[in-house]
Amino acid sequence: MHNLKPYVVEPYNVFAEAVSRKKDPALKLRLEEVSPEILSCYKLYKEHFDKNKLELLIPNPSCKKNIDDLLSLYSFRNKVIRDLKKKIDNTQLSVISNTCQNCTINSVNTMDHVLSQKKFPEFIVNPINLFPSCSECNNYKSNAFAKNGNRKFLNLYLDNLPQEQYLFVSIKRDISDDLVWNFTIENRSFIDKDLFAIIKSHYEMLNLFQRMKITSVKYVTELANSIKVRKANLSITEICDEVIKTSDENRKVFGYNHFQYILETSLVQSSDFLATIK
Repeated sequence: MHNLKPYVVEPYNVFAEAVSRKKDPALKLRLEEVSPEILSCYKLYKEHFDKNKLELLIPNPSCKKNIDDLLSLYSFRNKVIRDLKKKIDNTQLSVISNTCQNCTINSVNTMDHVLSQKKFPEFIVNPINLFPSCSECNNYKSNAFAKNGNRKFLNLYLDNLPQEQYLFVSIKRDISDDLVWNFTIENRSFIDKDLFAIIKSHYEMLNLFQRMKITSVKYVTELANSIKVRKANLSITEICDEVIKTSDENRKVFGYNHFQYILETSLVQSSDFLATIK
């Protein structure tokens, strides 16, 4: 998991361009009439964005009346949206740009709205309300960014992800002698309790523990096979040391709590895993 960079542009200009491209005269007129209200909403959004307090924003009742018109602005058939998606994607680090940072499991195939389209249609084309995501995370998140003013998900534009480890893996063999592992979140390094609470909620709400476990089956198999091949030239201790060093370097690039590299390090430190290497 890695922080994302917001695409720097005057947000209201994107809205104005999207409106200007509408071909239906009646629809375009209605959107132009609500434009001053949208401008006011965008200024309010920026104030809350700068303070990382978007969960305190309240939907604008006037904009709710124009929800269908506003929702019509967000379509991937719309050149403004296609161009905006491309610019937001290109703003990200190339090593992470194709991977959904909400989960680090799936490829990016959609744009997620921080504040949902249905609750906050006024921000439907606001660039800093959009970020690259996978459809699975998007579906899990749905409209639930916050509840009663309390945030349930990370905002990867704004929340500084800890460099301390908070994702851990427990590894053991079950009664059938099969290797089993489970991901957990633990605050062993005394991360700020409010930030840690959001991290924990983020993982739980997106069902990341189970999704990571399912995805990691292939990594466990690949690592076991790699060790078996390398045993011809190196001792198990030397191989494990190399795996840990490589995983540590990858964590610096892809995120200090990237599940794959946390898993690899945990596996080579597990006697239960190493016992499966023939």
